[in-house]
Amino acid sequence: TVNPQFTLTYGLRADLPMFANRPPTNPDVLAQYGRDTHNIPSGHVQLSPRVGFNWDVTGDGVNQLRGGIGAFTGHPAYVWLSNAFQNSGLSGVRLLTCSGRNAPPAFTSATASTPPAACANGVTASTGGEIDLLQSNLRMPQTLRASLGYDRDLGHHLIGTVEGLYTKAVYAPFYYNLALAGPQGTDAHGRVMYGPRPYAPVLNGSRSAVIDVANENKDHYYNLTGKLTRRFADRWEATVAYTYSRGWDVQSLTSSTAYSQYRYGRVWAGNQMDQTATRSAFEQRHRIVAQGSYTFPSLTTASLIYTGGSGIPYAFVYNSDLNGNGFSYDDPIYVPKDASNLSEIQFDGNSASQAQQAAAFNQFIDANPCLRSQRGHIMGRNTCTAPWSNMVNLSLRQSFKTLQLQRISLQLDVFNLLNLLNNKWGRQAFTYSEVSLLSYKGMTGGNDLTKGATPIFHFYSNPTVFDYNNLASNYQMQL
Repeated sequence: TVNPQFTLTYGLRADLPMFANRPPTNPDVLAQYGRDTHNIPSGHVQLSPRVGFNWDVTGDGVNQLRGGIGAFTGHPAYVWLSNAFQNSGLSGVRLLTCSGRNAPPAFTSATASTPPAACANGVTASTGGEIDLLQSNLRMPQTLRASLGYDRDLGHHLIGTVEGLYTKAVYAPFYYNLALAGPQGTDAHGRVMYGPRPYAPVLNGSRSAVIDVANENKDHYYNLTGKLTRRFADRWEATVAYTYSRGWDVQSLTSSTAYSQYRYGRVWAGNQMDQTATRSAFEQRHRIVAQGSYTFPSLTTASLIYTGGSGIPYAFVYNSDLNGNGFSYDDPIYVPKDASNLSEIQFDGNSASQAQQAAAFNQFIDANPCLRSQRGHIMGRNTCTAPWSNMVNLSLRQSFKTLQLQRISLQLDVFNLLNLLNNKWGRQAFTYSEVSLLSYKGMTGGNDLTKGATPIFHFYSNPTVFDYNNLASNYQMQL
């Protein structure tokens, strides 16, 4: 405490992540990719200094200024790190398939300890699945966070609050596929290609997925909040708050395996090594929270909470592998200036004519502002937003007096009260960050998209973008 009006808090935290074991060295991976699967990020100290303050500006509790800045280090989901132990290429099962005259000796108790590794014609066991790597200098996730808040007693038991929070990545995981040989060119719309056509990546070595993890520091977020709180009487209290948020990241990591982190971390049409931060899948741009509670003389407390907010960000993708990297559902669509222009997009004509599909696609684009604004371009990552959602929850708690002034309580919680009142209310629009819109059906004009070949698609009219048949759209109760 500097003085009765000003309090300063500071500290330093040190983290030392260590591993008792290491994955084995895979000589094939070392020879082909120059990476040792034995290496893991162990024994690196990470320091997290921080400082915070609280200032009673006028000394009477009416004006309170508070804030702080510091580094915060957390451990990742350990399953992310376990991938390197599970997928070194030397664990798990290798498949050997032989037939006819090429079959190996019969499986007997004598061969159980040393099973055959090759067929009679020299075919060997498969090289296994993906390889997951961890760089030895990898750091655990760490962010720099700064906050500043101002609270003012407005009189009549009303408190006003304004607060800002900024978060910047110091170390964030970044996934990429070391097996890809690199960009092979671009398609007609500027999409970076890793192979001449879908599912034909040009590879380094014999594997199609060698997922490596590095650090990046481009992620950043901020939010601004305004809040009013009032205590009307001993039994009645209410709060209303609005938060405006923005968020940008390189990859939005929501999966449990390195393969899925790379595949679904971002919808992207550029170089896989590009660490440009774009709109995060975790951004909720607008959020309103209002709550009130009242305690009756009978010791019954009723609480009502309303939450309203923007939907999740998303983008439209192809159902196939348009950039030739071997992964589907991660390629954003090209939004044509005119879907009836054959130089921009071609349809297959099955079940609906090419002209009908083009007209339906144009109509769909015009009905969606996020698509309409991107005509003539490959759509950006997470540039669309799901519909606004409303949720009202009710809580009823009854307290009973017992011996020696103690109490026991019985509580009933009703989630999504609106849906209980009317089954058309309280519906929550669910979607993924990548929504399949165009189905790939083949190519015309060759078999290399980097040399003038044109992909052919099918557009199914009235596509389902949002799913309302989910648990959150239904009322729930618990006692």
